[in-house]
Amino acid sequence: MYSRINNDESSVGGLILAAGLSTRMGQSKPLTKFLDKKLIDQTIKTMQEAGIDNIQIVTGFEHERVEAYLQDNYSSDHIHTIWNPNYGNGSILTSIKTGLAELTDYELVFIQLVDLPCIMSKTYQKLLEAMLVNGKKAVLPTVNGRRGHPALIRMDLLADILAYEGSAGGGGLRGFWKQLGDAMIELPVDDRGCIMDTDTKEQLQEVEAKIQAACDRAGRKREDVTLIAVSKTKPVEMLQEAYDLGVRVFGENKVQELTAKYEVLPKDIHWHLIGHLQTNKVKYIIDKAELIHSVDSLKLAETIEKEAAKHDLIADILVEVNVAEEESKFGLKMEEVIPFVENVSKMSHIRVRGLMTIAPFVENPEENRKIFADLHKLYVDIKDKNIDNGTASILSMGMTNDYEVAIEEGATMVRIGTGIFGARNYAI
Repeated sequence: MYSRINNDESSVGGLILAAGLSTRMGQSKPLTKFLDKKLIDQTIKTMQEAGIDNIQIVTGFEHERVEAYLQDNYSSDHIHTIWNPNYGNGSILTSIKTGLAELTDYELVFIQLVDLPCIMSKTYQKLLEAMLVNGKKAVLPTVNGRRGHPALIRMDLLADILAYEGSAGGGGLRGFWKQLGDAMIELPVDDRGCIMDTDTKEQLQEVEAKIQAACDRAGRKREDVTLIAVSKTKPVEMLQEAYDLGVRVFGENKVQELTAKYEVLPKDIHWHLIGHLQTNKVKYIIDKAELIHSVDSLKLAETIEKEAAKHDLIADILVEVNVAEEESKFGLKMEEVIPFVENVSKMSHIRVRGLMTIAPFVENPEENRKIFADLHKLYVDIKDKNIDNGTASILSMGMTNDYEVAIEEGATMVRIGTGIFGARNYAI
């Protein structure tokens, strides 16, 4: 798509800054606790969909395992990983300089912070169009007046960027953009962050069509699958738009977001708490969340039991299962689930409604089919044992990247966020 710019031989490169990785990584900690592979994968995928033909990933954390991990997972003919040994001196700015120095064959380069992901290739396309139409040296998306990512620059700025010293506190190229003045243009986007022209109605229709197609392939009825619109970090206005389109089940990751939105949105919404739940926050959502998806310890179950008793209600829960046994994820191991369910079923104010899992993020959803099939088998075993008087009827599995496969393997609930609302709106 971008192999020729203005009919010359120049092309577009991409620079991904592996920021947001903790510098406090200890030798004993798993890399997945600090390296969000999902964000890196998604950023690479979007750049490649946009036709960006050479991608540099820069990291500078003073830990050889980070460098080795990125080299092992992200090295190819078109993706290269660079370690910035001067990361601690200027932080993001020195990584930008290190990466750009490797992209001198390119006329234009997109600069993307990995923890400010952009998931739609049209964003890159619109920035490029604005650059070519206006003949400027840099184009930045802005959200409510704040500059975001990705940034697009002409590489004839390289000498100026390399000479730019930044501020004592780092901050990347913030001061540099100000210096450009009229040589830079800002391209306003909406409050959905990096996403441009996201049409919630269109996205929702597409998700619904895919759910129906997956049900058809599996010989299931559409009403057998509940769509949970995952609205974490999204503003109330976007939820209201989805509500007006007929969505009634919303999932939130954080207690504070759920409680805040609960107060201002229509009362016929069914709220699900899908993220990790701390025991000290149970009291805030016990009478608001109709279903808690993430119960994975007796301590948490006991806290839910106590708070439910105070409100004289029965709390519906799902048991979170870490089928893939990923170190970065919460959840019980498969063999722990039945004994756990048997214990929890003795509690008088809790009802175990089924199981939930978060499968690994993979490029090919088929790689998660066995994960989903294994959890479905366990789910059937629990139903057959008639634990908790047969109340288990929910299998929550499948997200934007793999929900069709999950439905084919028996999911009764799918959790879709990005597919409906676009990428998360990270702080800019």
